[in-house]
Amino acid sequence: MITVTVDDQPIDLKESTSFSIGARSPFTSPGELWGPKVYNVAARDSRRNNRVFKFSKILNNTSRVKSYPNTRIAFGDLLWKVGTMKLRDFSDVYNFSFHTDAGDIEARIKNLTLRDLDLGTDVPDMTAGNIYPAANHTFFTIKHPNFYGDRNPDYEGYVNLYNSAESRFYSNELDGGGLNKYNMVPFPFLLYVLDRVFKELGYFGISGDWTTDPNIQRVVMYNDYDLAEMDGGINVYADTITYTNHVPNISVGSFLIDVAMCFGITYKVNPVTRYVEIVKIKDWLNDQGFTNLNYRANQSYKMEPNESDGFLFKMAVPSDDELFDTAPGWLELKQGNGQEEVSTEASTLAMIDETNPNDGDWNIPNVLQTGSGSAFELDPESKTGLRFMLTDGVKQDTMGNDYPSGHYMRTGFSLRWEGTDGIVNRCYSEWMDWKSYTEYMERTVELTLVELLQLDTQRKIMIDNLKWVVDEYDASIKSGEKVNRIKTSLKLYSIKL
Repeated sequence: MITVTVDDQPIDLKESTSFSIGARSPFTSPGELWGPKVYNVAARDSRRNNRVFKFSKILNNTSRVKSYPNTRIAFGDLLWKVGTMKLRDFSDVYNFSFHTDAGDIEARIKNLTLRDLDLGTDVPDMTAGNIYPAANHTFFTIKHPNFYGDRNPDYEGYVNLYNSAESRFYSNELDGGGLNKYNMVPFPFLLYVLDRVFKELGYFGISGDWTTDPNIQRVVMYNDYDLAEMDGGINVYADTITYTNHVPNISVGSFLIDVAMCFGITYKVNPVTRYVEIVKIKDWLNDQGFTNLNYRANQSYKMEPNESDGFLFKMAVPSDDELFDTAPGWLELKQGNGQEEVSTEASTLAMIDETNPNDGDWNIPNVLQTGSGSAFELDPESKTGLRFMLTDGVKQDTMGNDYPSGHYMRTGFSLRWEGTDGIVNRCYSEWMDWKSYTEYMERTVELTLVELLQLDTQRKIMIDNLKWVVDEYDASIKSGEKVNRIKTSLKLYSIKL
């Protein structure tokens, strides 16, 4: 009944091999990766297996973990999962862990940071009007007076300062008069980095309606890495952007989770097509589709009442930005009594209204911390955390001077919790409403093999003429066993019809 192949070569399974088939929903608790994770596989010490595994049992004592990435598991004629097997140990049999879906991602990202990945390079393309996917990065003006500390007293105090009269950014070669007055920092688009991360993990990229939202296509990742290098005492702009210099030094796992929390999304990994679909939690809740399992459930059940008592949404305090020495109130938003916490290590920048060097008033992002880069003995690596902003095209100050605008909000969209256009109202209102009334139930059902393999935590089910969200399911199948119905344990949350 169970067939496992490695590079299309079947392997001999131990007679008692069984699979616990199951998954846990990423929707009920935001920030989790999608679906099934890790399974155990026991393979016999046979001549065929020794050939397929290249006698890895002999090499295991070298501490080298042997991996087999092109592993497929099928039940009967039905392909179930594609993933990676890793040899844990050999003791008369080969004992593997099989990583698929979210487990495949977790295995690939273990101990990896964003800067460990190849995020690509690009020419600076110093324009401010394009958004992703027409561009992979953009520039906008930020007040940044402490960028060089006391190392460069000639610095004007602004990153990406724009020369409106010449319709270009200021540069030291053209406008500095022999002084180092100006600098530039590119801000990679979030979608570019997210897509590149998954491609580096072995997938074909990201998909889904969320990736085509024009507001999401404007989201950038702030950083403070100077796009410059010294040439004869003048800080000149480099010819190449290396994107790993312009992302925070955080783990890939933390990055994926914080993105999910800030945008109310989760990642649906398809190990067969190798694409990662971005799914909005609100879209999942609003989807009325369901699988009808009426009259299939056993009579016994366990139920728990709803005990929800509000929500607390929290962003992290940026540790190096002195403007946040006193944490602003917008980093948190309490709904009701704030019992359940939804937190992220990400945040946005502060904003300032001021009169600029051209005597015009403008509203721009404001940062008070030392920058990074290769010039002026700066820290060679950026220490900034994950901070999101929006590029908002070219605007004019009160004197009619153009400048590239960055902000945490624009019409209909905000990167902070509060407000009609804020994260909570846009991404979590339906989820909070559901969490406030839903009740928990444990139940078992009898499913055919096809029904079990098609069970999906993204799709609701109907039991006793009531609709339920599948939070978790679990069933066991043994090698060689033929059964018509498989007992499947369900952990469910109710949802209104």
